[in-house]
Amino acid sequence: MAVSFDEVLAQLDALLQQQTAEPPPRPEGEGNFRCSGCTGCFDCRFCGDCDRCTDCTYCDECNSCTGCTQCRGCRDCERTSHSQFSRACDDCSYVTLCIGCESCVHCFACVGMTGAEFCILNHSYSRREFQTKLAELRLELDRRLGEGWRPSWLRDEEPEVEPEPPVVVASTAGASVTRAGRPRRAEAPAPPPVPVVTPAAPPSVVAARRPRR
Repeated sequence: MAVSFDEVLAQLDALLQQQTAEPPPRPEGEGNFRCSGCTGCFDCRFCGDCDRCTDCTYCDECNSCTGCTQCRGCRDCERTSHSQFSRACDDCSYVTLCIGCESCVHCFACVGMTGAEFCILNHSYSRREFQTKLAELRLELDRRLGEGWRPSWLRDEEPEVEPEPPVVVASTAGASVTRAGRPRRAEAPAPPPVPVVTPAAPPSVVAARRPRR
């Protein structure tokens, strides 16, 4: 039996709706193996105190990471290993306090780097110089972490609040104002309203992530 063109279009539309439909939610913790204290994670192994991670191994205190290994305190990272307290880093190894880096190795406190190695604050060093400086920085980092310090860029970002428009209060010259315990006196006319200049919002930490290829 021949199928009309309209029937083909209708069936095509039905197939598209099936593809775009949201899949049923997975049970929390499905696929995890020997994880403890984790929330909303799937297919992870030997992780602890992580939140919303997928397919990670031996990670602790990570948030929204995917495919990471032996990371601690990282967030929004993908395929990153042996790293600490970094955010939005992809395909990196041995990075600490880094944001928005990609394919980097042995970096400390870098932002938006690609393919970097032995860098501190986006400045490249020789292997020996890097290791000497890193040893000093790690002593201070470990001390502060022991006191409970955590990087601010790992926290949840607060939603932007639209500034309220300035309120102009009309005032009539010569109008008297009564105050408790003071004699009545005329108040000078109100000056014209000063325009409110709203400072630009700081860039989002997540914006440091480079666009996906």
